[in-house]
Amino acid sequence: SPVVDTTGTLVATARDAAGQPIPGVVFNWNSSNALVADVGATSGVVTGVDRGTVSITAQAGGKSHSVTRVVVIKYRSLALGTQHACNIASGGIAWCWGLNGTDARLGVEQVGDGLYRSSPVRVPGDHRFVQLVTFARFTCGLRVDAKAYCWGNNGWGTLGSGSNVGYSANPLPLAGNIAFAKLSAGADHACGVTAANATYCWGHNDWGQFGIGNTTSPAVPVLAVNGLTLHSIAAGPAFSCGIAVSGAAYCWGANGLGQTGEGTQ
Repeated sequence: SPVVDTTGTLVATARDAAGQPIPGVVFNWNSSNALVADVGATSGVVTGVDRGTVSITAQAGGKSHSVTRVVVIKYRSLALGTQHACNIASGGIAWCWGLNGTDARLGVEQVGDGLYRSSPVRVPGDHRFVQLVTFARFTCGLRVDAKAYCWGNNGWGTLGSGSNVGYSANPLPLAGNIAFAKLSAGADHACGVTAANATYCWGHNDWGQFGIGNTTSPAVPVLAVNGLTLHSIAAGPAFSCGIAVSGAAYCWGANGLGQTGEGTQ
């Protein structure tokens, strides 16, 4: 096929002067533009990275042949914020659109009141994401290497990097080098669960939405949910809920409207 979505494998055959296949020939592959599509040097596996047209060349024995491939972008999953949205597309690349505002929530350096983009823009950095989460003014992404990065507004340390910047258009790595399995974003806080079912939260903890027994708001991920081993977590506006490994559901944080679901206010 002349179109590459995420991956595709090219096959080359060497032939002699009589047109007969020559067995055992090893080809070397290269791409004319690795920013559009990359190719395994010996495998011929093409990975689409960004929209565009690219030439893939196979070389062996002083001979070469090139084919042209068109890389298309297909969207995989949506993450909706208050006034912006993001998506993981082919190659694990994140694209965002909507309001960028003064928070750089789209990953766009130019900020200002009411500044928006009506078509998707690529989030900066050579990141390959498997999950995106967003709620209001920031977004976090879980990369293929299980590391989390966040961008946008950093009030109350919502980017989790330990930085005191007001916002960041470039995704910042979460402090602590934690390997996550799942992420969830709330209004001004976010949480993640590791493959070993450990839970970490970062950002605003004014209502006890970390579940750590106090309302301190560290700007870096802290081990959360005292005494619980969670399978998954969902962060909301000033409260959080999680499903324990046992299958029981728990909620904590703001409860003025009965958000914790345990029968009291």
